[in-house]
Parts: sequence; C-alpha cells; structure tokens
Amino acid sequence: MLRKSTVVLLALFVGVGMLWAADASKGHSSANRVEKMRAHLNLTDEQAQNVAAAFDSIQPRMEAVQAEWKASHETLKSLRSSGADAKILESQRAALNEIRENRQQLHAEIKAAMQPILSTEQLAKWQAMMGSMKAAGHGHGGMKGSGH
Repeated sequence: MLRKSTVVLLALFVGVGMLWAADASKGHSSANRVEKMRAHLNLTDEQAQNVAAAFDSIQPRMEAVQAEWKASHETLKSLRSSGADAKILESQRAALNEIRENRQQLHAEIKAAMQPILSTEQLAKWQAMMGSMKAAGHGHGGMKGSGH
C-alpha cells in the first residue's frame, strides 16, 4: 500500500511539473485568441475588446481546469502502468469525469459570452472554427488520442 501511495504522489508531482513547463511554452493567451478571431471573423475594434474581456474573465478558470485535467490524466496513466487496483483507477476516472464536466461548463460560458458580441454569421463561423480545432485535437484539453 505504501508503494502505491508513493507511486501516486510521484506521478502527481511529475505531472504538475510537466504542466508548468508545457503551459509556459504554448502561448495560449487571450490576446492570441482575439487576434486569430479578429483575422478570421473580421471583428470590429469594439468586438475585439469585448471578446478579449470575455476571454480574460474566463481564462484563469480555464487554465486551472486544464492543469487539473492534465495532471489527473497523467496520474491515471501512471496508475495504469504501475498496476494500481481497479478501485483506485475508477476513483481517478471519476475525478477526470468531474473535471470534464467543469471544462464543459466553461465552454458553455464562453459560447454564451460570444453570442451578444458576434453577429449571427460571425458566431456560426467561430463555432465552425472551434469544431475543426476540436476535431484536430487542438481544442481545450486536446483529448484526441487520449483514450477517452
């Protein structure tokens, strides 16, 4: 039991360290997202300011959920490779499901925030952009190929 607890803690620390390094190199800032949207959706200056404000209000929570997701996912992978028992694995899967629900709630908040800012055409185009990014595995969470 002590060995499994040690493995779990080690996996958690390694996962968190990897997250800090990865997040620092990604450049996923609100400003980057707004500039991409400005270019693809032909945003006015006012729309760009409103989009930036919406992203800025949600981004800290999204980053926290993303970090939690990645750390929890790495922990699950480590537990699987260490031969953890089924109850521990199921508990970790339940934690991932809860994080997934939190992430989906934040996505819904972002979508709701964009509706009064974007025109009908811009909103449709933005949703198509998000759908293609998600399909390519570049959306929040990058779940493509993660085995879920």
